[in-house]
Amino acid sequence: MNPNLKPYTQQTSQDCHSPYDELASADQSEYSATTTATTVTGSLNDVAAALSGNVLLSLVDAATEEPVDEACTNLEAWRAGCLLVVGGIGRYRVRVNAPYVASVAAAGHPMVGYPLVGCATGMQHCTDDDLQWRWYRASTGAGAGAEAASESRESCTVHGLDLVGEGRAYTPTCHDLGCVLTVEATALPPPRDNGQDDVQCCPPAAARMSRTVVTAPPRLAARARAAALDSDPSSTASSSPYCVPIVYPSSSRSSRLRVMTYNVLADAYSHTWGAMYPYLTPEMADPERRLLLAMEDVCLVAPDVVALQEVDRKWYHAFWVPQMAAAGYAPVGTLTEKTGLTREGCAMFCRSDRWKVARVKSVGLKEAGPMPGEETTAAWVRTQPHLCHALSKISTVAQLAVLEPLEGKEVALVVANTHLFFHPGAVHLRCLQARWLLRHADEMRQQYREELSTSEGKVSKAAIGLVICGDFNGEPSDGVIRFIARGQLGAGDSDWALGSVFRWGGTSSRAAAAELIALSPGEGELCDGRESQVAAHEGSNASTQMQDLDSRHQRLGRMAASWRAAANVEQGARAACGVVQPSGSPLAIAQAHARAGCTFKTCTAVAVYTLRRDAGMSPSTTLPGLSCVSYPGLDTNGDEGNIGNEVEEIGGGSAAADVVATRGAGIATVREVETAKAAELTAAESAELVEVAAAVRWELAAHRSSMQALCDEAEAEAALTLVDIDGGRGVNDGGGASVDDGGLSLASDRQLCVQQPISGSRSAVDGGANNESERWAARAVGPCAMNLRHPLTLVSACGFPEWTNFVDGFAGALDYIFADAEGGGTDVGGGLRPVAFMPLPPLDAVTAEVALPSSEFPSDHLPMVADFEWTSADAVKT
Repeated sequence: MNPNLKPYTQQTSQDCHSPYDELASADQSEYSATTTATTVTGSLNDVAAALSGNVLLSLVDAATEEPVDEACTNLEAWRAGCLLVVGGIGRYRVRVNAPYVASVAAAGHPMVGYPLVGCATGMQHCTDDDLQWRWYRASTGAGAGAEAASESRESCTVHGLDLVGEGRAYTPTCHDLGCVLTVEATALPPPRDNGQDDVQCCPPAAARMSRTVVTAPPRLAARARAAALDSDPSSTASSSPYCVPIVYPSSSRSSRLRVMTYNVLADAYSHTWGAMYPYLTPEMADPERRLLLAMEDVCLVAPDVVALQEVDRKWYHAFWVPQMAAAGYAPVGTLTEKTGLTREGCAMFCRSDRWKVARVKSVGLKEAGPMPGEETTAAWVRTQPHLCHALSKISTVAQLAVLEPLEGKEVALVVANTHLFFHPGAVHLRCLQARWLLRHADEMRQQYREELSTSEGKVSKAAIGLVICGDFNGEPSDGVIRFIARGQLGAGDSDWALGSVFRWGGTSSRAAAAELIALSPGEGELCDGRESQVAAHEGSNASTQMQDLDSRHQRLGRMAASWRAAANVEQGARAACGVVQPSGSPLAIAQAHARAGCTFKTCTAVAVYTLRRDAGMSPSTTLPGLSCVSYPGLDTNGDEGNIGNEVEEIGGGSAAADVVATRGAGIATVREVETAKAAELTAAESAELVEVAAAVRWELAAHRSSMQALCDEAEAEAALTLVDIDGGRGVNDGGGASVDDGGLSLASDRQLCVQQPISGSRSAVDGGANNESERWAARAVGPCAMNLRHPLTLVSACGFPEWTNFVDGFAGALDYIFADAEGGGTDVGGGLRPVAFMPLPPLDAVTAEVALPSSEFPSDHLPMVADFEWTSADAVKT
């Protein structure tokens, strides 16, 4: 025997530890092997030696009983239909490449009414479709649920377990309460040539769940949201107190497209939840419980396309893929992970009975490309060192796909799913990310149409819809959302100024703290009046005006960051700095905090002192009531010019709790509660809030005026002014506050209506632009701003709600579903018209356990769902 010959590799059960363990069984048992290239004689001799005994081994043909030629290789000899004869022990039928599964699991906390789905790992020579699944329940010592199963259900006791279900998915019932479930998977061999089922040859894999079955939460508000989406408008009564009826059009659901976007809150960040969600109990934070509730949110509305953000890599494979498969969904590609160290990302699924995946693409949103049309933005980014540094650090990705219907080829769908960079100070960065995302999506649609035209030999008439969805980390008033919804963002937009002071790691705030420490008492008490600034600006030359503009960028950024930091501490969303409050003048107090490491981004004392100094107010380290008023220019209630009314003219002095009590549970809005808090301020405190708001608005208007002057100078060359880019609004024509009006009439161009109407045409915005460079215009203006444009007619299908993210200290709309209403400007249709969307739950349901997440809502974001109808070519033309 050649000692260098390797024996065949056998597949044994988890309980077998030697070849003899496998062979010691009855006649005609299975013996499985994976073939190699060695001779059969060498293999048999090696096995006999391993058995440590005088055992005769032979391999014979089952039909003729003739021995297999000893010179045959294993590949030829070990085949189905042969028998391994072990002298004195038994005869074993050979199975080549036998199907085998190593282990199984079922992710999810077992709850009555919530399906559990088995997940197999370590499969060899088989797939999920080749597995036979069984579910068992402990028959003794498992609580009331184990006393007696339903008589109509098969009860088969095996090793003390009762068989309660078959199939990959099992939904626990009330009979299972208090019991422990076990899931088992058996790899079944393929049918024999004669059509008969073959016998099992490898042992099953089983896993006992670590938790007993518990009752499920009622989730009244969450289920009422879904019911409202498909509610019958003729019905006037509802069994749920949370039901919010909406008017649902009469055409059938089957002809529509339903899309969901959902940030499911990655467990990868759970180490931060103690500070972010101090109200969240360990039970509610359990990912296996939260994910089951999130999966129910999907099943309640049965969308065609599901776009998820913050999907953990671990749970994508162990939970989402098997759960979605059991619910009838196919993965669109795979998980698109962020490029950083945190293992989470974006994932999409589509209904497998309606759609198939034609192509998938993952892109990074940390640079402008590779896209030939984005050289301008790429070149501009290189002139912004701090922006360039921040983009190199972020890990934002996007997932894009083309979906084709299973029936017919008259329509197709391009879907983009993303989660933009989160930092509140990086407003300009998100604007660029949004532009690059839209460019990638439009490019995918154009390429797909060209390929269809090439394959058909003519211009394709297929309607190709476009949906852009995800967590944009921007509120309706932020530049990123206004750019997407309007198709333009002017260089005079304040988000360029606010973003220009953003520094990765906060170097800007630390530099400001160093400057604060260096101030002398005389310098620290000085306040710049607006009149002196206007006079200085009017008497300056072009170079000085550019320096003034850069200084204003810095000042606006400090004011915004200081306002946010002070308001967050006042709301309790951020802990106080912890520095012992010293005595002395306001400057001495602020300097003491700065010496202790505080900055205007982390400390109320430094933030308020910096804000008041930049606003030209009397020095102080307090500004009560700041959290009751939104930062000027960021309101979305259509009444930005009335901060004075908010804090002075409400009257009555009613507290926030009184507002809820007066209007009724679930009706009072976040804005009304803030307004009620503002009513409790003293007249002096209200006056200071009005003063600081007026100062910020003055800066915004002056900044816009300076940017207009720069655009006027470039008009002859670029023919792009703020009037053009900003949709026909001049600096003081109602689109911006006058410099001399005290800042109390803020720019109305910051507003977006609650439900944006679908625009009939983009031609008015494009100004007749036909070439690609004009449709996607991008031009640098001033030291740190750009004029941006995109040609898509994107509509927010769920409008611009008050909030989609609700945590203690913050409530804002961050999640959106945008759709192209015109189909990319083609004359063959492909536009998507929103016809219904899922309403928000009432405030009392969301605040029942302080904020999100909670026992009813598994994430700090709400799932957003919208229905669309396809528009015809005629509808597009009108």
